[in-house]
Amino acid sequence: MRPGFEELMKAVRAGEVDVVVVNELSRLTRKGAHDALEIDKEFKKYGVRFVSVLEPFLDTSNPIGVAIFALIAALAKQDSDIKAERLRGAKEEIKAVGGRHSSSAPYGMRAVRERIGNLVVSVLEPDEENPDHVATVERMIEMSWEGISDNKVAATLEGEGVPGSRPRDCGTSRH
Repeated sequence: MRPGFEELMKAVRAGEVDVVVVNELSRLTRKGAHDALEIDKEFKKYGVRFVSVLEPFLDTSNPIGVAIFALIAALAKQDSDIKAERLRGAKEEIKAVGGRHSSSAPYGMRAVRERIGNLVVSVLEPDEENPDHVATVERMIEMSWEGISDNKVAATLEGEGVPGSRPRDCGTSRH
């Protein structure tokens, strides 16, 4: 879901937009030619011009322009797919050596950069600078192993004033 794009299209449909300006077509969509042409079709339906700053030759008012537009959209999708595959491969490689690729460490842990082979990866270790957090995590694990539901663990910790422990109605429990 792309909230900014949905907001743009809502404004287009409401007649609040005369022209959509993007740096390049790939910033509008990376889903390929069909998606780009559908967006352009909707722009035309509402009388909205489309302008690409770095691709001023894009002009969907004639058949050659439409073909170029579709070709660039297809190339943007291909580029996006290649980058996604590289990222997937990098994440798998990091995971295979015991590293992690998330941006923030979970409660009670800290991410430490470590060289493993040719890679420098983040690995998790207990956050010794916050011993209360480590003790809380250990307690949560114990409660879970005792069969206490996740919501009950969270409710217990919230009752004790542990930050970030508000229970959710997620319907999950451990048995």
